[in-house]
Amino acid sequence: MYTSGKFCIIGHITRRALRIYEDMELLLPEWINPENEYKYYDSK
Repeated sequence: MYTSGKFCIIGHITRRALRIYEDMELLLPEWINPENEYKYYDSK
């Protein structure tokens, strides 16, 4: 699993683009840490 920042680097996208994809429900986080709300993405 990757943090949103690492996922953006691997996928060659910006964090803003990632948030837009989340809003459109095209790319959703695999897990959200309930303690700090960090989002984690899978390579799938």
